[in-house]
Amino acid sequence: DMPWVKMEEDGIRSVFEGDDRVSLYFDYMDTKRNIGSEYLDRFLALYKEKCKDKNFAAVIVTDDAAYQFALKHQQELFPGIPIVFCGVNFLSSQEIDGNSFVTGVVEVTDIKQTLETALRLHPDVKRVAFINDRSELGKINRRLLDEVMSEFSGRVQFSLFDDLTMQELLAKVSGLGKDSLILLMTFNVDRQQHIFSYEDSADLIAASSQVPIYCTWSFYMGHGVVGGMMTSGYTQGKTAAELTRQI
Repeated sequence: DMPWVKMEEDGIRSVFEGDDRVSLYFDYMDTKRNIGSEYLDRFLALYKEKCKDKNFAAVIVTDDAAYQFALKHQQELFPGIPIVFCGVNFLSSQEIDGNSFVTGVVEVTDIKQTLETALRLHPDVKRVAFINDRSELGKINRRLLDEVMSEFSGRVQFSLFDDLTMQELLAKVSGLGKDSLILLMTFNVDRQQHIFSYEDSADLIAASSQVPIYCTWSFYMGHGVVGGMMTSGYTQGKTAAELTRQI
């Protein structure tokens, strides 16, 4: 029920809608709410049972957890079947070099242009609060920030809000001064392992903030953010489906 996944799904459906030759089968790993290797081991056993009599022509995987799972168990679950991914962050081309059954579209978040735009609109800002969690996606977000942080050296200071309970985070947000703005990445799980949807975390943060909030994903719109260079889940899914149709 995550908005991002629903957008990807809508994009996929838009390509195959009305084509009676294609039957779409959707399944969900639910890794946002189930963290750890034991769960994935049990999921694999269940999935072997679910897939054993299915004759898939292709497999579309959305986002990092599904991509890594499909890649790791490709020969067990989908031998000789094309795998098309979307919503994958920070792709390492070495992972699929020489693997002629895997292709897809990478999810690019433009932190640099989002910050450049925000600082142009708010020239008095001296501090950027980077809100993030320590999930697998959160770790990728941090790597992306590290890549661009040096380009803003001498212009702004960065504060990393990334290992907090929700209560601690909201207290820090409410204490930000007028010379600050927020770059909201993902805060789906706090330090106490409490789970929050994208909308819920954005709504809570916005309600506690007196400063502008910028982001890099379109699902945050309508939840207290100003905007940013936004990536679209619908376009990710639609592009992956178009690649699948070509194959």
